[in-house]
Amino acid sequence: MNMELHPAPYCPKEFVNRAEELDLIRKDIVQIGKGQSLDQPIVHFYGVPRIGKTWLLNHLAEQYKSPSSSLPSIVVLLLDCQTIAGAADVQSALLQVCKAERKEMSAVQDIPTLVEVFKTLATQAVLLFLLDTAEGLQDEDFGWLETEILEPLVLTGRVLIVVAGRAKAPRWQRLEMKRRVRYWPIRPFDYSMTVKQLRKVGLATSAPQSYSYTHEHPHASRQLAEIPDPRKKAKVLQALEPVEAELLRHVPPDRRDLVRGIAVLRHFNIGTLRAFLSRLMGAAYGKKSDAFYMDLLKEGLGNPDWLSWDQQSRSYIFAPTVRHILLARLRLAAPQLYQESHRAALNLYERWWIDLYPQNSVRFLVEAIYHQVAMWEISRQDQEQLRCELDNLLKQRLTKSNFSTEQAVELEHALQEDQELQLPSAVLEWLLRQCRRFKESCAAL
Repeated sequence: MNMELHPAPYCPKEFVNRAEELDLIRKDIVQIGKGQSLDQPIVHFYGVPRIGKTWLLNHLAEQYKSPSSSLPSIVVLLLDCQTIAGAADVQSALLQVCKAERKEMSAVQDIPTLVEVFKTLATQAVLLFLLDTAEGLQDEDFGWLETEILEPLVLTGRVLIVVAGRAKAPRWQRLEMKRRVRYWPIRPFDYSMTVKQLRKVGLATSAPQSYSYTHEHPHASRQLAEIPDPRKKAKVLQALEPVEAELLRHVPPDRRDLVRGIAVLRHFNIGTLRAFLSRLMGAAYGKKSDAFYMDLLKEGLGNPDWLSWDQQSRSYIFAPTVRHILLARLRLAAPQLYQESHRAALNLYERWWIDLYPQNSVRFLVEAIYHQVAMWEISRQDQEQLRCELDNLLKQRLTKSNFSTEQAVELEHALQEDQELQLPSAVLEWLLRQCRRFKESCAAL
């Protein structure tokens, strides 16, 4: 049975990282305080669920609620859109929250008066308006907030608006507002950041085990670090399931296994998806229209902002943070589907894609190696078995008819730089020797 998701409440002493975001806001506040207008006084932070957006906004509110001799006078208002989204009257709910937050607004009875109070405050100080969980508001309510409150404040030139939400959604309706928005992705934590995060709560020793499942997701890392016995897979799965459930909340239930399977692919486009899913899910997926796959890319993966387009490879990249969580849960809960998904991808790259697109031989061979390693990891065979599997792959593909000397050099660099391959060091060294031998054999001709 799934656990409910209970994120840890914000605690100033436990806040770590996000130096870049904090510095960004500080510089904007200083600039406004000097009387210099900002071209883009709206900062829109976005990122996957539980990546740390709420903690960041709470930390900004905490940081600037007290006067500082090194900063201009600042008035802070933190509003959680989720708290007013469920109200029968969003405008009245917003008014009540503002009145409770600031004593200057206690006598305010309507929105126009509220805006005038805000404007007056902005003449005396920098107004820092923090809006959390922006996705909680319906488009109509967000549009009202934008038109009636935010735009008049932005035009004063004394207001910095910081919005946080799960998507870089095109919700801004007014042209004057759209051009004033800076979109800023909230990135996951790397390993050193995760160690720093867990050290703050006395769980640093759990970092290696936790990171091996979550890789970069701060909330999931803490959830796993708090497990009494992380060696028990059932406990790990119990901690991962609510995180995954929230990530897939907007994916139709009948498509969730589809998305989990797709998560094994590090790069894909419509052609890749069609070929991959026809191998994994059946021939019917090879006959589905481009419109079906476009719909899958736009909506079916849960959030269009989870996909980025890589011009060099001409393919989509699934947000690694999301993909790692899906893969970790899939490996524990459905190891057969996990292995079948990697096998279908290996078959795609090894037996067809390299022949069809020889100009991409290096990237496709690296992907084939990635999937071969993933299958080996779950099979629990020894390193010699992995080396034999890779040797067979190289004998078929690392040939003079498929690779040039330049491509062999590119392959060598790619293998060294790919952080996801998780190759045993001895096997990696063996692969690099194979690349060097191939280059030498080409040079001898």
